[in-house]
Amino acid sequence: VPFDMYKIDRPISFNEFPVPRPVRDADVYTCLPKMKVHLHTVFTGALKLQFGNLPDYDWMVRCHRDDIYQKIVNLTRAANPKWFVMDSLYACQGNGPFSAYRDDLIKDFNTICGGPDGVAVDTVCEALMDWDCPGTNVPSTVLGAAEGLGTNQMDEIALAGAPIDSVKRRFRRSNNALQGPFPNVKVVMGSTCEAGCRAIVRMQLDQALANGTLHQLKRPLYVFTGLQFEEIKPVDGDVILVGDCAKSLQERFPDAKYWGSSEEFPNCTPIHANIPERSIANYIAKLAAISQ
Repeated sequence: VPFDMYKIDRPISFNEFPVPRPVRDADVYTCLPKMKVHLHTVFTGALKLQFGNLPDYDWMVRCHRDDIYQKIVNLTRAANPKWFVMDSLYACQGNGPFSAYRDDLIKDFNTICGGPDGVAVDTVCEALMDWDCPGTNVPSTVLGAAEGLGTNQMDEIALAGAPIDSVKRRFRRSNNALQGPFPNVKVVMGSTCEAGCRAIVRMQLDQALANGTLHQLKRPLYVFTGLQFEEIKPVDGDVILVGDCAKSLQERFPDAKYWGSSEEFPNCTPIHANIPERSIANYIAKLAAISQ
């Protein structure tokens, strides 16, 4: 379909971007998000769904760092959805959106919620996940309310149907700690975007831990991500570099495997590290096989 550029005349991130013309021209634009906890954005629901309106991978990866929350709010403002139906029949807790841990998938949540206010719908989802102070846990929800897209105050939301207390269930929040939980892996972090490279590295190491390859490594694996501020001494294992901030270390480690911007993927956050055949987890599996 045709896309038209949408511009926000303020000094903010991601202030000009394409929007599908049918979405802007429609009398009613209805959204069907899937309820899940998310490593990059804390939670993905009504607001985060608007990523799907971008035309290609390049646009989706732009501003996929700590500025991602402003991007989500801007996309929602441009699309101007009129109604949301949140599919939470199956839901995901923990390290979604595609967690490596099977118990993160909740197959029997069996709820559906919806309404005309995406900020309010996402706020109610926080309540359904039994998170403290619903409406305050997800930066895009807080920002969306601050910019007038809806309300994140539970006492301002009219509720109908089953009482929340009768269906809510405590959902695990995402955990993107990198230093310590992974055997045979030493992560060296500089100033690393939490919603960007940090989430990517955690997602990939989760997969390598869940499928057993980390335990098969015979040599330590060093992961450098973020800006490095100190002199890096020789290491006694294999090295991977994640993100443009760590790219300068290629001079120090010429044999290191690097995920970052390229001609094919020109943005600094290497979301393409999640593509299975190109993934960090797949590379770790190859290292494990070589070491056997």
